[in-house]
Amino acid sequence: MSKGDLSYGFERENINHPKIECFLGCKLKKLGKYDTMDWVEEQNENDETPPWYVEQKARKMTYAHLQSNYRSPKFQYPSALIGKHKTDFMKDKNGLVVFDFCDKIMYWIFDEDEYSRMEVEQDFLRGARVGYVDKPNPVVHIPCSLLKELPG
Repeated sequence: MSKGDLSYGFERENINHPKIECFLGCKLKKLGKYDTMDWVEEQNENDETPPWYVEQKARKMTYAHLQSNYRSPKFQYPSALIGKHKTDFMKDKNGLVVFDFCDKIMYWIFDEDEYSRMEVEQDFLRGARVGYVDKPNPVVHIPCSLLKELPG
């Protein structure tokens, strides 16, 4: 990933952080660079409800472009990609995936039943990026039909 992509992602996280907090109705704490997710809900010690975990993916394309050009390989539904390790992390948790496109912000709240029907591509290889050698990784194709627009 180029430095431009990284700085774009961080910039979009900073812009969207308050919107996501407002949507969830809670405060979110930024997690570290090597954590699986971007944010976790800040909670009081005596709060026994599971915290929210949030992952945001900033995309330098419109949502319409994604729907027209990106399909899961086997089932051919329009889809947005996320690393399987991130969706696996959300099992038994409150998980939110946010896709920040150039024209709108879409989200999917983790749902075990929906997740079990999503296509997993085991050896996905991203396109070439300057200064980075990519290794095949498993990704999940989240159907565009399950994405909703983030209000606000």
